[in-house]
Amino acid sequence: MIRMLPVVLLVAACGQSPVSVRGTVTDDITSKSLPLVGATVSIRNGMGGPVDEATTNGRGRFNLQVPAGQRIYAIVEADDHVPTSFTGGSGFDPVLRVPDGTLFAVPETSLATRLDPFAGCPGLESGGVVIGEVRVNNLTDDETGENPLVQTAIVEWLPDGDSTAPIEACYLDEEGVAYGPDATLTGPSALYAIPAVPAGLGILSVRYSLVEGGPQTSVSYDAYMPEDGVIARFPTWVEFETPIQ
Repeated sequence: MIRMLPVVLLVAACGQSPVSVRGTVTDDITSKSLPLVGATVSIRNGMGGPVDEATTNGRGRFNLQVPAGQRIYAIVEADDHVPTSFTGGSGFDPVLRVPDGTLFAVPETSLATRLDPFAGCPGLESGGVVIGEVRVNNLTDDETGENPLVQTAIVEWLPDGDSTAPIEACYLDEEGVAYGPDATLTGPSALYAIPAVPAGLGILSVRYSLVEGGPQTSVSYDAYMPEDGVIARFPTWVEFETPIQ
């Protein structure tokens, strides 16, 4: 099972004591990953500025100090791994314990394997990349118990700054096995890859329709792309909204 990253919406606080952020970093996306020793975990604030940095110990654990009640971005770096970024928030409690499996670094070999089906996607060899699989958060399949895949999603990266054009995602073909140059939606695989993403702040935008002939809905996620890094959202959650009759 591939793990998800919780995203927290926060209200800024004034005069709050720093929050101690504690957790464990693992060495890949999957649930069978192991603690990653000697990884660097750095925190950036909502404006992208550096806040604190720590190195994981012999058990892959870290402890950082961050301002209370703020949007934060965590970047995990390690040898033979791609800088991997996460979005979250510091909250207001004195200690924020990050759930196990939330933070990881994607190995270079693992990222290459995940990107193999997208070979031919323009710009895939340059800059950062956002990869993911779009699923419905508040629905489950009665037979499998899994959250349904979203085949109708249009995914884009909106770089920070109004004058910068969105970067469109690449999708797989109808068989879900190879890059589809003419594909404009996530399709049966629900997978996407956004290439050539510049370092810095941006917004991951997902537009979709879950009801045939229904209106399009959208969701967006604040994010920070490290230099030549990766944002891996497995799954990329969207919500099912019942149409108003």
